Amino acid sequence: MTIRAREQALQDRFDGLGICEYAAIAGAAASVIGGVMSSQAAGDAAATQSAATDKAIGVQQQNLAQTRSDLAPYKTAGDQALARLKTLLGLDPNPQNEYLTSASPTATYNDLMAQYNKQHLIDHGMTLDQSVANGSTSPEAYAKIQAQLQKQAADIANPPAVNPDEGSLLRNFSSADLAADPIYGPSKDFAVSQGEKAINARRASNGSWDSGAALKELGTFDTGVNEQYGNDAFNRFTTGQNNQFSRLNSLVNTGQNSAAMTGTAGANSANNVSNLISGQGNASAAAGIAGSNAIGSGLTGAYNNYQNANLLSQLTGPGARSQGNPPPTGALDNLN
Repeated sequence: MTIRAREQALQDRFDGLGICEYAAIAGAAASVIGGVMSSQAAGDAAATQSAATDKAIGVQQQNLAQTRSDLAPYKTAGDQALARLKTLLGLDPNPQNEYLTSASPTATYNDLMAQYNKQHLIDHGMTLDQSVANGSTSPEAYAKIQAQLQKQAADIANPPAVNPDEGSLLRNFSSADLAADPIYGPSKDFAVSQGEKAINARRASNGSWDSGAALKELGTFDTGVNEQYGNDAFNRFTTGQNNQFSRLNSLVNTGQNSAAMTGTAGANSANNVSNLISGQGNASAAAGIAGSNAIGSGLTGAYNNYQNANLLSQLTGPGARSQGNPPPTGALDNLN
């Protein structure tokens, strides 16, 4: 068959289609197109929701960063206050080299070299001196080891000065603290002077200035004044300690609260972002399923349209669409 003949046959076939066939084709096309459009709409909706979710996640991250930035100064102040408080409570002392009994740098160096040789013997089966003697360790390497041990010995023999504030909040009140009190000395001396003048004047007026009773009264008075003003100095000392602790501890609490608030903000942000991501995934999955269902429904509708048209064609017969002939005998029997 020539190409022209094939084209004519195809044209004759379409020319011979009846209303049922055209309706079937139109219905099938509409079902497929509708399914594709529904699938695209579901995909567009998922993309829009995904973009909105990304923006929401960005806002969460910005808010968390701003919260951390806002609380950072308070946390820093709390960290600094905690470091100071640890010093005043003696919780952060300078390291001590208590494993050595030697005091001088030379003796300390000898101790360190003995320990080094002992470890070298365990690791290499010979002491460092033996290693130098047989050439396993070069003179330059040996000199470098000696220099390192000498520096370490000097540091151990001359430890850094202890911070005078170390443990000061736990220190007991002493005579040095009493003497250093700026109020105690002048106030106590003035009170003693005035009291003694009053006692002497009274004793002189009744002729008992140089009596034993007068001396006893003066001694009792002086003791009482010293005790009173000494107690006042002690109270000022402990009040000062408590004030230092309270002020620093208040800053420590501020830093602790700031750290806790930062942690809470981080946990909340992480939970919100997790929910947003889960929702984004669910939306994408739902869009995929909806798109597949839409296309599947379109194809099913197209197939149903084809089946209905085929059935109507069998009922009306091959000539019914152009001549109005009745259906062939037995066509209705095929429906059973």
